[in-house]
Amino acid sequence: MQLYDTASDIGEKYNVQGDHPEIVQRLTRLLEKYVNDGRSTPGPVEKNELKVNIWRKNEPLADDDNEN
Repeated sequence: MQLYDTASDIGEKYNVQGDHPEIVQRLTRLLEKYVNDGRSTPGPVEKNELKVNIWRKNEPLADDDNEN
């Protein structure tokens, strides 16, 4: 995840995610909710048209290309 303080770093040069783990955790949970709900707006749960893979730090990436 990338997290920038655009009020003081308009060019987004300094990723501050390591300084704010609580914000990263909150935003990650919110992203997971949006994916699970299939939407970010109020309304009934929708099915996602594609599989969604949320990358997490220190997790290996899924290698879907090598499935036989």
